[in-house]
Amino acid sequence: MQSRWDSLQQFAAQLNARLVSGVLQHLLSDADLAVRFFDWVGKEKGPEHSIGSYLAIVEALVRAGRLSDVEPYIHRLTENNSVSVSEVTKSLLNAFKGWDSAPLIFDFLYKSFLSSGKVKEAIAAFHQVKNHGYLPTVQSCNKILAGLLKLNCSEQAWKFYGEIVQFKIPPSSYTLNIMIHSLSKNGEIQKATDFFDQVRENGFVPDIVTYNTLIEGHCRKGNVKEALSLFCAMSRKGFTPDVITYNALIAGHCKAKMFEEAKRLLKEMSLMGVAPNLVSYNKLVIGFCEQGKLESAFKIRDEMLEKGLVPNAVIYTALIRALCKEGRTQKALQLLKRGMAEDGLMPDCVIYTMLIHGYCKKGKTQEALWLRDEMVGRGVMPDTVTYNALINGFSKKGQIDKVKELFNELLNRNLVPDRFTFTMLIDALCKNGKLLEALDLLDDIRQKDFMLDIVSYNALIDGCCKNGKMEKVENLVNLLKEDGLLPDCATYNILIDGHCKIGNIQRALQLLHEMKNRGRGFVPNTLSYEGLINGLCNEGNTTEANPIFKEMLSRDLIPSHATCAAILNSLCEKGDMINAVEINAIMDDKGLSSFYTYKAIFRGYCEEDKLQEAGEFINKMKKRAILPDVSIYQLLVEGYRRRGDLQGAIKVYDKVVDERLGSHIFLYNSSIANHCSTGQMRAALTVFKGMKIKGIAPDILTYSLLIEGCCMVGYTKDAIRLRRAMAKQGFVLDVVIYNSLIKGYCMKGSLGKACSVLDEMQKKKVVPNVTTYITILDGYHKKGYMGEVMQIFNEMAEKGLTVDARTFSQVIVVCYKAGLPINVDYFVKGDLNRNLVLDCTKFSILIKGFCKEGRIQDALILHDEMVRRELVPDASTYNELVNGLCKEKNMQKTKGIFNSILENELSVAVTN
Repeated sequence: MQSRWDSLQQFAAQLNARLVSGVLQHLLSDADLAVRFFDWVGKEKGPEHSIGSYLAIVEALVRAGRLSDVEPYIHRLTENNSVSVSEVTKSLLNAFKGWDSAPLIFDFLYKSFLSSGKVKEAIAAFHQVKNHGYLPTVQSCNKILAGLLKLNCSEQAWKFYGEIVQFKIPPSSYTLNIMIHSLSKNGEIQKATDFFDQVRENGFVPDIVTYNTLIEGHCRKGNVKEALSLFCAMSRKGFTPDVITYNALIAGHCKAKMFEEAKRLLKEMSLMGVAPNLVSYNKLVIGFCEQGKLESAFKIRDEMLEKGLVPNAVIYTALIRALCKEGRTQKALQLLKRGMAEDGLMPDCVIYTMLIHGYCKKGKTQEALWLRDEMVGRGVMPDTVTYNALINGFSKKGQIDKVKELFNELLNRNLVPDRFTFTMLIDALCKNGKLLEALDLLDDIRQKDFMLDIVSYNALIDGCCKNGKMEKVENLVNLLKEDGLLPDCATYNILIDGHCKIGNIQRALQLLHEMKNRGRGFVPNTLSYEGLINGLCNEGNTTEANPIFKEMLSRDLIPSHATCAAILNSLCEKGDMINAVEINAIMDDKGLSSFYTYKAIFRGYCEEDKLQEAGEFINKMKKRAILPDVSIYQLLVEGYRRRGDLQGAIKVYDKVVDERLGSHIFLYNSSIANHCSTGQMRAALTVFKGMKIKGIAPDILTYSLLIEGCCMVGYTKDAIRLRRAMAKQGFVLDVVIYNSLIKGYCMKGSLGKACSVLDEMQKKKVVPNVTTYITILDGYHKKGYMGEVMQIFNEMAEKGLTVDARTFSQVIVVCYKAGLPINVDYFVKGDLNRNLVLDCTKFSILIKGFCKEGRIQDALILHDEMVRRELVPDASTYNELVNGLCKEKNMQKTKGIFNSILENELSVAVTN
């Protein structure tokens, strides 16, 4: 027989489509021979046959009753791209019109198109066949519907279902279940329910598949109550729930976090004679793992093993993922090496990657590398996600060389880096001071047409900002826009922070304004405002920081405690206590105030020497249940120390002791303060020695109290020894300490030594304050050195120190006693140059002095200057002026003064 086929070889070259088709026509009655000849021609001439050849072989098989063998040939015919759908369908229609097997042949045609994903071709063939009077069977319709839905062509499926209804092809239960499933799968469970109700009204009798489909759909949407209602309905209809029913309900309850009910359903299955399968247990294990309930998850796993079910890779993946998430990498590794091995499972790339990520997260990068080597050794190739985990781990440890090595290894394995890879690599380079390498990498990425996302650009922009490379920042912003990206909130926040750090506040303000103008869905967040507020506060620009902070609060954005403290500290440092208190009140209303915000206000009061307000603020703190600690009272003590008010400091110490807040140092200082206040300096020094014996280091307050106390009782030598001890301990002598020493020398009449201390202050760049000069001025005054008094007075004015009324009056008295002439111009025209700042009190002192000397004209000049400066003299000043004018009988000027008195609604008593 083979020799007869071999003899045909000589005719192979002469074979053509027409000849082959003709031969097959002669072989219609012998299907076996036709098939052999068809296959022989395909082997000799190639697989492509003409339509005529395919029609002949199909006809031969149909005649022989071999219908099951027809489908492969029709499938091969539909795969022939040189023949159109219309030609194929028309040829089959012409060849088999009137044949009983025609519907089946057309079913094969639809199925063949659908199996190749040719949905449009299947529907086109359907319409062409239908137009020739052949309505497809419901089975054919079901295949087309199932094929369309398998290819996610739900819209076309519903359109096709509409044609089924239109052509009155009776749908089967399978048809309707397909359509219900399509809606349920797409999450349109309400539409599925409505469709179910509609077809049931038209006589459709649902089966268990219908109920299972609807129950699963409701469970997928989290509608557990509706799913249970259907569960009860199917039972009433006589349907016994199967494993699919229970699995859907278990999954739904797990999704709704109703785990105890899910476990009850698992037990119910067994009681109802329905054996749980792997899917049943999978749902519970995954559910418990996702909720972090690992103990329950392992119990379910153990129950599976008891029932003879072997956990699959899905269960192990869920358990290992949950263990790694909790940082229990060692337990996860044991599960991989023992549990999976015992169950005959091979860990895949996903499982290894989870473990590698878990070890990297814990900083155990070497163990992560060992796992990488193990997986490669077992033939499991790492993917991009695996390398991302390793790159991220080494990046966090700052091992940039290893990061670059891993990146090159990824490329050598022909893996494609993703946006996470590039972001982590760029971020690692930037954080490790390799900004130029990061920028070079950006150029390489763009040249190779890889797409970076906004996160990668933000990492680069952040790196440039932190390294002060602001000139490169604008270029990066332009590049990201070229790549079709837009700056996001994070971009703006980085830019705002960067510009603030280099002092470019105006640009930062412009960026905030841009953010606000970007439209809906793009608004500044907490970081946007905080970067700008902190930048402004660092510059001391509370004028702009204050309204921006208030705007932030008005947008219900919650600032950090650090930002709250920054704005309050900045306002307090500026002495703007009104705004500081206002902002703290707003914070109170929004529940944002804390111990630190109150401490900032309190510090402000103390530094502004508003110690009474500071004391009242402590009571406010207590009312807000914010209890002051020792540090608060230390600020108050320091305030009194700077003021030189020893008694005030002692009262604070007593309060701390009463409230039992004091530390050891605070208690010792309290004892020293009490001894100093009563002049018992030997006792105070004894306490001081006791501190040193017990190893309690004195602080600056200790030394301040002792030095001032020693100076007050004339123990200047002890004070000097204490000052030296301070210096040895590294304390910097401040103006308060120096003032105490100057006061001690002045009290002893040692003005030369007092001036030496003043010279030392200036050499050490400790700026003398008003108290310093007043102390020396008072010492000269008591000694009768009137020329030196005026010299000190002038020096105070030239250094910009505010002269209080007492000092001013003292100087005037000195001038009178010394017989020094008081020059009006000296005080009036030179007051601003010498920062005397003449106020009502000082003007009054001068006017009264001139009147007493009978220098009424000079007194009137001062009066006119007061009026010019919009200062109102008091009644006693007018009394002196009126009495002086009356003595001179200058009634015209007296009348003018009376008019001023009446305008200011004052009353005077004329004595002459």
